[in-house]
Amino acid sequence: MLKFFVITSFLLGIAHPLDELKLSSIRHRLNQKLEIFSSFNLPELSKRVFPEPSHHKVILDDSQTTCYNRSIDILPHDGTAQFGDLIESDFSSFCADTFTFYVDNFINEFFVIINTLDALNPRATVYNPIGGEVSSCQDYSTSATQTIHLICNGKSLHGTGTYTVQLAADLNKPCIFEIRAPTKLTVDGGFVEDVRDDDVQQIVLSTANQGIFRFPIENQASYLAFKVESEEFPVHPDEVHLYTNGLFDIKMDLSTRYGCNTPHITQQSYNCTSQNLYHAKFRGYDSDGNRFQRIYDFNCDMSDVVSTTPSGDVSTTPARFCENGGILYNYTKE
Repeated sequence: MLKFFVITSFLLGIAHPLDELKLSSIRHRLNQKLEIFSSFNLPELSKRVFPEPSHHKVILDDSQTTCYNRSIDILPHDGTAQFGDLIESDFSSFCADTFTFYVDNFINEFFVIINTLDALNPRATVYNPIGGEVSSCQDYSTSATQTIHLICNGKSLHGTGTYTVQLAADLNKPCIFEIRAPTKLTVDGGFVEDVRDDDVQQIVLSTANQGIFRFPIENQASYLAFKVESEEFPVHPDEVHLYTNGLFDIKMDLSTRYGCNTPHITQQSYNCTSQNLYHAKFRGYDSDGNRFQRIYDFNCDMSDVVSTTPSGDVSTTPARFCENGGILYNYTKE
């Protein structure tokens, strides 16, 4: 009961004076991303390419990769901060599409956040794994173009499994949505060019809801290495999906590394372009065989740039990360 009161107070803006700033921040961030996605002229949902359905599988790895520079213990980020880690997100051309998302054993309450630029009164209806409508315990509109639904005790009342969210708005205009949940099952890692490299957390301080701490370098093949917090057998990850500019790009299988703080690494390497927007979907199974998914944005760093000045050559490296929960787009802070 106390937990419900705290969450409700948070949404009503009376729990802490910074709450309104958090709401304003997420509205600004989603609007910025929506403007970018709208400019890409993304295809309608029915015309997009999606990864093939996956099944339980065991990756047999005979190479026994061992790290040569085991780093200090990974500093995990806080997956319970703010609205929680990102579980699912997508773009809808007319704010009228239906999407699925996963509720696992490490998720109970979750937030459904819908943003538009001019569609007015965006909203969502959530359905549980057997098709029953899931009522929100709190609906909060920060403006005419953003709505937040809080689903309390979703797992306790409706169980785990594949949920559905149906988007709607008063006008058929683009919108973007996020499913966020406070969770202890999180992912922390980064991109490395050598499969034996364990130096994945080059950003010293962890940031709330951000799990990738070393970004790939443009046009240099790299692998994504990571660890999963709360991973205790049989909980395990089994694949990573990478998205470019909001669209599915590649599904990557995983191998196991030994003597590493980040024991999981993608089998395939990846090349990125600095002008694009990227996010990674880390997927696996919890102790009851439910699919879990966590999503984190990442940037593509440009190679070191050397410029000539009267005093000599100066080498500069672009900023890798925004503090205080910001996301770096084309090297500008939100």
